Amino acid sequence: MIVITAAFMTVLAGCADSSPQGASQAVQPEVRLQTNIKTVTDLFPKIAGIKDVAWLEEVLNPEDPRAPGPPIHEFQALIHLDDAAKQKLKGAATDWKPAKPDWMAAVHPLLNPKIAAPGSWVQSDAYSREFNSTSRYYGGFTVNLTEGVLYFNGGT
Repeated sequence: MIVITAAFMTVLAGCADSSPQGASQAVQPEVRLQTNIKTVTDLFPKIAGIKDVAWLEEVLNPEDPRAPGPPIHEFQALIHLDDAAKQKLKGAATDWKPAKPDWMAAVHPLLNPKIAAPGSWVQSDAYSREFNSTSRYYGGFTVNLTEGVLYFNGGT
């Protein structure tokens, strides 16, 4: 009887959850590349002439009852403009500056292949502020004026 009880207790110990009682294990959701234009136009209603997008949203700290505060979301998007919007973009901000040399280091691996060539990408604090004013994400734009492509990286 003692041998059976000891074996039963060993099996039970092996099945026990190693996490603290009542704590749930946070699971990182799968990040998928999306192409729904409506999501981007809803986030940035001031950007007109969007013809194509690729975006993703990543939860950086999945909801965990042991961690204080809401989850932090990162949103990255590559936005391609039509010809009319591309022309308008060139005059949109007067303080375009060359993009920081390491700006592509933050680009998610799923979006990185969609960025044609590093080329002449620029940034403007004024442009980013204007479009952040209507978005739930706070971040910045890096822009290829020649191609009419916007890259946005921001978070909640």
